[in-house]
This record gives sequence, C-alpha cells and structure tokens, in this order.
Amino acid sequence: MDLIRRRSHATLPLIISLITVISVSFAANVTVPQVRLPLMAKPPTIDGRVVEMEWAAATRMVGFCKGATLAPLEASFWVGCDGKELFIAVVSETPPGGKVLSRFNLLPGDTDARTWLDDSIEMVIDPFHSGPAEKRKLYHANINAKGAIHDTAYQVGGNAEAWRGNWRTVSQMIGDAWHFEVALPLKDMGVDAVSPNTTFGIRVCRNWHQTPLASQTEWSPLGGAYLSPETIPVVTWDPAAPVAQTLQLTDPHRKGAHIVLSLMNPTDKPITVKAALHFTPKSSQPVIVSQAITIQPGQTMPVELRGSALNEDIHTILRVTSSDEKIVYYSRDFQWRLERPDAVWTADASASRKITTQFAYYPSFNKIHLRLDVSALENKEQITAARTELRRKGEAKPIAARDMPAFDKSVSELFWDIPSLGEGVYELAAKLTGVEAQPEKQTFVRHVFPWEGNKLGKSDIVVPPFTPITVQGNAVSAVLRKHTLSPLGLFAQVESVGRPLLKQPIRLEIASSGKTAQVQGTNFRFAEKKATKVVTTGDWSGGGLKGTARSEWDYDGMMKWTLSIFPSTQSVDAMTLVIPLDATLMPLMHTCTDGIRFNYAGNAPMGQGRVWDGSKAPRNSIIGSYVPYIWVGAEERGLAVFGENDRGWVTSPDVPCQELVRKGDTLELRLHLIAKPTRVDAPRQILIGFQATPTKPMPKNWRRWYGSYAMQPLPDTQKTSFIGSCWSWGALTPCLDVYPRDEDLTFWEKLKETKQTGVVDEEYLKNWIAGFPAADSRQEKSIVDHNRYPFHVMKGKPTDVVSYTNARGVRFDTREGQTFLDEWHRDAFTTRDWPVGGGVAYDLNPGESFRDYALWYYKKMYMTFTDHIYWDDIFMQSDFDPIGTEAYRLADGNTQPASGLFDMRELIRRTRILYHELGRTGCLNQPHITNTAIAPILSFAGSHLTWEDRAGTQDFQDRFPRDYIRAESTGRQHGNVSFALLLLHGTEKESKEKVDWIKRTAAGVLLVHEMRHFGPIKDQDDNLKTLYEYGYGLDGVQVYNYWDDNLPIVLSRKDAVHLIATKPGSALVLVVDYGEGGEVIVAPDLKRLGISGTVTAVDTESGQPVAVDSKGEVRLDLKKHDFGLIRIEGEEQ
Repeated sequence: MDLIRRRSHATLPLIISLITVISVSFAANVTVPQVRLPLMAKPPTIDGRVVEMEWAAATRMVGFCKGATLAPLEASFWVGCDGKELFIAVVSETPPGGKVLSRFNLLPGDTDARTWLDDSIEMVIDPFHSGPAEKRKLYHANINAKGAIHDTAYQVGGNAEAWRGNWRTVSQMIGDAWHFEVALPLKDMGVDAVSPNTTFGIRVCRNWHQTPLASQTEWSPLGGAYLSPETIPVVTWDPAAPVAQTLQLTDPHRKGAHIVLSLMNPTDKPITVKAALHFTPKSSQPVIVSQAITIQPGQTMPVELRGSALNEDIHTILRVTSSDEKIVYYSRDFQWRLERPDAVWTADASASRKITTQFAYYPSFNKIHLRLDVSALENKEQITAARTELRRKGEAKPIAARDMPAFDKSVSELFWDIPSLGEGVYELAAKLTGVEAQPEKQTFVRHVFPWEGNKLGKSDIVVPPFTPITVQGNAVSAVLRKHTLSPLGLFAQVESVGRPLLKQPIRLEIASSGKTAQVQGTNFRFAEKKATKVVTTGDWSGGGLKGTARSEWDYDGMMKWTLSIFPSTQSVDAMTLVIPLDATLMPLMHTCTDGIRFNYAGNAPMGQGRVWDGSKAPRNSIIGSYVPYIWVGAEERGLAVFGENDRGWVTSPDVPCQELVRKGDTLELRLHLIAKPTRVDAPRQILIGFQATPTKPMPKNWRRWYGSYAMQPLPDTQKTSFIGSCWSWGALTPCLDVYPRDEDLTFWEKLKETKQTGVVDEEYLKNWIAGFPAADSRQEKSIVDHNRYPFHVMKGKPTDVVSYTNARGVRFDTREGQTFLDEWHRDAFTTRDWPVGGGVAYDLNPGESFRDYALWYYKKMYMTFTDHIYWDDIFMQSDFDPIGTEAYRLADGNTQPASGLFDMRELIRRTRILYHELGRTGCLNQPHITNTAIAPILSFAGSHLTWEDRAGTQDFQDRFPRDYIRAESTGRQHGNVSFALLLLHGTEKESKEKVDWIKRTAAGVLLVHEMRHFGPIKDQDDNLKTLYEYGYGLDGVQVYNYWDDNLPIVLSRKDAVHLIATKPGSALVLVVDYGEGGEVIVAPDLKRLGISGTVTAVDTESGQPVAVDSKGEVRLDLKKHDFGLIRIEGEEQ
C-alpha cells in the first residue's frame, strides 16, 4: 500500500555504474542504523499531514523492525532538525477507516498518560550521544493520536527523572493511514546549539494494538531494551552530507521487490558517494546494485534495485558512503518478506456501537460498578430514564433492580450493592426509556471456591527473626529500632541500631492568616498493646482546625498514621508535616512511584534549601507530584515514608506534595498535606505510613548463601536452586498460573518424589508432556525442555528450591479468573473475553481475594516440591479500581489511582506467616525488586532479586553506580540476602573474550557489594570459593564493607572500593576499580589486623606475590574495572 504519493524522479546520468547479479551466502547479521545529513533550511509544517516536499530535507525510512525483521505493516518515517527543533514524522497504516486505538487523553499539567496502551509513536533521543558522559541523558516519549504524552528523562547507566518536553504534535487520519508529526525544542534537552558533525542517538518506534502481526516495532533491527545506548540508531548533523531517503521497498501490491533510494544534495558543492543496495533472499538469487554517483548541488538522484523471492526471508542492506567508504551517510539493514498474511487487523468490533456498556462485578464486596455511555447515540437527548436489572441467565425474574443515575455529559454511572450470588451464570441488563434501543445485556459467571476467605497466613503470631513489639512509657520498640512517640502519635525520636535518626521531633504545622502554629496533641493513649500489634489514639488542635490521630503498628515496625480533620468554618493556608532528619545519617535516597526501571536510587541531593521535590520523580499514571514511597538513609539505617496516594490531601500544581529541604545538618522531609488556601467543609482522612530501617536483622550466616548452579557446595554453605517460570512446574503459561496444567497436582507430587529419591519417573513425564496441546516443533521442544528442567533440578535433592510465581500476573480464562476478573485487574473495567491461557502479566492487583487464592496453592507448593516462593513484579502499579482499592475520583473527573503498596505487602507478609505455620525455618522467599526496594513490601521476605535492568555490553561499573547499589540493591535495609539477575542481552555478536570481560566486571561489582547471582560466572564463583575457604561468613572472621567507618584497611583511591575479611594474623581484601584503572595502594592497619613480622601479599587468583613496601602497604595494579583478591599476612623473621 502506497501511504503517500512518491515524488517522480527523472533518470540522471551516472558517472560510474556497476549492477551485478552474483551468488552470495545468506546473512542474518544486522547492525545499528546510521545516518548523516545536514540541518534543514526550512522546518516542516506540523499540522498532522505529512507532505513529502516539506520533509524532503529529512532522512526517510520505510518499515519498522520487529527484531531483525521488518514487520509486515506499511509505515514510513522521517527524521530531521533545523538546529532549533527536532522533527519526526510517521505515516502508518491503520485498520479500515483510520480506526487508530486512542483511548487516553492529554492529562492536566505534566501528568503522564498511559499512552503505551494505545496505538502510539515512541521515541528515545540521546542528544549528547557523542558528547561528555556527564551531560548525557536519554529522553523517552510515547505519544498517541490524541496528543496524550508519557515522557521521562534517563541518565545513561543511572536514574530517571520527571521531564516534560514542549512537544508540538498533531495527528490526522487520512484514508487508512495515521499521519503523525512532532517537533521538540532542542533546548528542552539541554542542547543550546548543534555544532557540525554532532551525533544524536534517535530511536523511532511504532506501537500497534490492533494487529496480531506486531506489537512494538522500531527503527533499529537489534531489538532489546529501548533505552540501550548500544542499539540506538545514530544521526550525525553533517553540513556536507547528502540527504538519503528510502522511498519504497516494493511496487504496489508487493508483487516483487523494487527498492528505490533517493539521494539529494542540499549543499552548494558536488557530492560524490558510493551507493550499495544488497538484496539477499535465503534461497533465491541475490542482487547487488553498487553505484558511484556524483550529485550536483540541488540535484536529486535515485538508486533502484529489482529482485524476486518467494516465501523466504530476505536480508537487505541499504548503504551510502563517501567514495572512499570512510564516511557512512546512510546505513540500514534488515530482514523482510515480500508476502504478508491476509489477516492483518483485529480491530475492536465494539468501536461502532452506539451505546457503550462497561461493568465490573466484585464477588467479595457484593457490588457492581456499571457505566453507560450514550455519546454516540444520535437521539440521546430523548432518553428519559435508564434502569438496570440483575438476573440468573434464562430466568425472567430479576434478583435485583435499580434505576440508573441521571445522565451527565451522556454518561450514567452506578455503584450498586447487590445480594450475594451463588454458583451460576448471570445477566446484567440495562434498558433506556424514551428512545428505541435494545436492552444492553452483559453476561458473567460466579463460581464458588473452597479457598475463598481462608485463614492461611493470618495467624496472630510473631515470626522470626522479628521479636514481639513492646511498649515502655511512650516508646514503641520493634526489632533493632526504638520509637519514642509524641502526643500526636508521631516520632519524637527514632533510634535505629542504636543511632537516633531525627534532629527534632516530627511536627505538624498549620499556616493561617499569616501565622504558623504547631499542632498540639491531647488525650494520647495506647488503645491496644500486644505482641503483634499496637494502636494509639489521640486528639489534636491548631490553626483553627481540630481532629484525631491514630497510629497502628505491626511488629516489623511499620506504622500507619491516620490523620482525621474535622470540618471547620475557618480557612487555612497550609498544613505541613515536617520530618527533621539528621543529614549526616542520610547520604542516600530512594523514591518509587507507579512503575519500574525509572525510580531514583542513589545519593541524596546536596546543597542547602530545597534540594528535591516530588515533581522530579518520574511516574506512569499518578496525577500530580505525589510520590508513594520515599526513603532516605544509609546502607542500613533510614526512614521510609509512604502511602497509597494523596487521598485526603489538598494539593496545588504550584506546591509539590513532598520536598526535601536542607538546613545545615538537618534534612527536612516536608509533606504539604494542605497546599493552598482551603476551608475544610467535610471530614478528611489522610493515611501516611512510616517505617525505620533496617526492618530486621540479616539471616544467620547469610554470607554463606549462594545461587550459582555451577559451584559445588562447601561446608557450612547454603545453595539455592531457582525454578524460573510457571512452565517449569507444569503450568500452561510462563508467568500467569498458580497451579499446573488442568489443575493436575500430580506433577508437583512427582517433583516431590524426585526430590526425595533422586529418580525421575520417565514414563509419567512422557505422558505428562504428551498431554499438552499440539504444537509446532519449536514449541514442542520448549514444552519438553521446560517440563524436564525441574526434574533435573530435583534429581540433585536440593534443600532450598525457590519457585517462580508472579505477584502481578494471573490468567483470566480460568473459572477463578472469570469470577474475580474485576477484583484482580487494575483497571476499573476490562474485557471478559480471554483466550485459553490468556491473562495479564503486569496488571494484577493482589487484593484480599487474590491473596486467598494464591496462598491456597502456595501451601500446596510448600507441601510438595518447593522450599521458598519467588514473586515476579512486586513494583507499585497504578490501580484504578474504585471499590477494592484507594483509587478515587478527582474534581475534574480523572481517577487518581492507588499504588497497591499495602496489598503487595500483605501478600508477602501472609506468605511468610504461612511458611511459619507449616513449621519451617530459614525463610528465603524472594521478591523480584528491580529498581523498587520498598521497605514495607520487603520486610517479610528473606531475600530479593534485583538488576533485571540495563542490558547491553557495558561494564557493570558503568551500569550500576555505587550509590545506586547501596541505596537499592544490597538488601541491608530490609534484612534480605541480595541476588542479582544479570542481563547480557546484546552480547550475542561480541567475542568470547569481550563477554568474559563483561562477566568479570559483574563479578567484581557483585562480590564487593556481597550480592549473589543465579547462573555461573566463573570469576565470581572462583573468588567466592576462596572467600568461603578462608572462613568468610562464619564466626571468627570479621567482614568490613567499604562504606563502614574506621576500616582496618584503606585504599589510596576514591574510585576504587574494597571488601575486607579478616581473622587474627591475616586478611583477604577484594579491591574493585570503578575508575580508569592504575595503581591502588592497599594500606592495612597491621596492629588491628594482628599481623606481625614481614608482610606478604598474594594474588589469590594467580598465586603470584604482590609488591609490599616497608610500611606493609600493598601496591596493586588494576586495569579499568578489573578487580583483585589479595591475601595479606605476616611471616615471622
């Protein structure tokens, strides 16, 4: 399909022309796209109609890649720049009639919309790709056809920050094509001017939601993470370059290959280039067109290739270089096919409905949420009423009936309490009066299950290593922490591992009529005191307002504080909660919003005054500046402040919900509960969570735990074995199930049998595998491999098996899923039609009924084959359910979502208690935390998995800065053993030596931060074995981290870090380079270490001696990002 009219090109004389047809072997290797072109003399008009001549000075591409292969969907895109703005245009096909999926509107302020759920254009811009590392950021945006935007800025190898570009974007549907144009000021990305030969990284992507042929497609054929700098296409702004454009790959109707590449010279001098087009089918005859061309100023010249292929992959290279091939002007290569499937679109058939009915059924709450939208009905103004009835399907008599509220802007919405429903199929019918319309009918099921309302994991007990919560005077103590309370139930002081965290008591201030008053608490008392729970209550007044304050404590030290504000006739200007922290104990910071891989972790910002506020935190769907989780502290000690959302707050776009303010050695965390002049005319409640860290001690002998399956056990070590998907315990799907295929638990019983005996029942396994649906050879191999793998693990009779589950994934095609769909899905409404195995991997909220469901099967897992539970995806996720969560409707009609923090916490908490109820000890339950180390969620875990992030070929020192690891990764704040999932995607084309080196950098970073990994890394395993043989992790061997005070061994360089293990008379020192390499002087305090006589040092990997001077200082040479493990000891004279 020709999406835009092509320009005609006259055939111009060629200086040198060589067209050959030769035999070439099929090659599937692809490379990063490259382009050089001048800045545009005239910018295009951004009006949503892509006109070829307006974009003649921009580079042009045809097709987007799905991996290395072009998706069989018609699309073209353009990239250009005039030195002031960056311009991108995309023209892509749509279902008939231009029915692009575009559900989300532009939200107020800088609030990000969930545009990735729509058909959208996604961009990643790296404007300092060739510039200094300290200025380099990746600017990511996703924009739909309505102009709704989701954008964020990312540091390369670092954190993300909230960012909103001044995008000018317009879309139009022209025929069966979506025309998208966008302009972005360069100054929004910190670019003041574009110097000649400046290189940008630019990734352009088209996301599709109405076709089975592709979902995410992009310019680069290398795939992988969109934020990976190694695979991002590069564009160099070269004033002496031609403009190259791919105009087409085929003639209309795709009858054969007809590649047309256009070369235009916008400069005032002739340009001589070499153009090469390679067309290499897997089986058919390849064609190469190679031409040396001189393009006169103002001239446009085509290069064409014709070829044929039949139902086979075609590797195509389009390349334009200088005549000596030293400068690349245009390079793109990919695989593709001439043919494409007949079935292209799966457009939503309900899009043409005149009446839109949405409903949600909540079995646990006996409620229905119903929404009627008649905006597409021509005679909607004639509607006089609407009524809904609930009945068993096939029965005439309704179980319940209710009049709908009056229509407001063509919408009527009802929250309806209904009778408890038993087993059966039900029908919900909505009928309009005053117009001719058939009743809107919706069918749903209610199945009743034995697991509903179970008490698993709900015993009122204290599980180790926690200790009973105690009260002495006004002090509430939990393990490792003591909290002295004020009359408001807030902290007057918090002591964590013996150190006070606050400079002053937490205070609540109210500003009114130009004066600020501190709220005073009265009638404070302990309403409940027991080993597992403490509750305080009290009254307060100040600034003309009154109310109550209640705190509720769990025995892990988490406190929920609820501030109730009574209605008042007096207006107040502001209410602020001030938390004055000791800045010397707060070098680190971690904030989390509703998502993953963009949350900040690292050094707390320096300076005086306001150093941070919530508007800087990136987010997905949270409206405004509220941040659900803020932690400040050090490697262990700290304070977390958190909540579901800003419900009950009075917010202002001009005042951030939260901010950090430095005043000398005090770091104030300020929560602006009322941020603008307000009269409280109705009761308000605000819930805020507090938890000091560490939440529990590290497990006994935790340093002796490891996860590499290639490492043989040593005495007093604990090896964990990981079963990494639902497939590997017999499920139909990889990440959505909680029981095996067909709910046949014999698979788990057989795993238990193999774990006990070391013998696999091959006949059973053969029959089990045969029970899966018919599959092609590739799928069949996958089924065999995944189902055999756990038996391979169990043959070794492992003692600590960690088994995969997904805390945000569930199937909705099952009886359970069809019944509890609306309670579990995070959207207010969703479809009830799911294919076999269909469900969501990231959109489940683990509310109470899901926890009942999951724990029912967790118990069966524990009783058969697994020792510990692993949860994928425990990050906070926006939940728009207005019945089962704290989501609420804002005044402008938008929904402020809940974050799901407390529901996720309760899933992990109940599982820990279930573990104890079953008589088990040594809990290793493992959440996957990547970029979301949230104290109240992780408190009841035993370990965690992090770092499924930042893939590529970078050294690990460049991927994960030290401050990031100390704030997010080590597990010390939560008493959890830390495991890492190392992404080496993108290394497939690297040499073995390069990959081994990347793994070695990972080993050094992991070892020095005392983190473990699953899977073999030889350098980690070998050096960990050396440490274990020395006694590391056992009583009698003292361990120091590089961030500890008063170290017995110091280093000469700040860009090198070390881990020390020592026993009287010797020490092992692991030294890791985080800089550019060079000599490191390792200076031991010989007296403290008990080393006497002549000091010797040996490199434990090579066995070779290391130079020691007369002072006993060791001189170690390291290349960039390498490490060394040195044994230091004394020899008697």
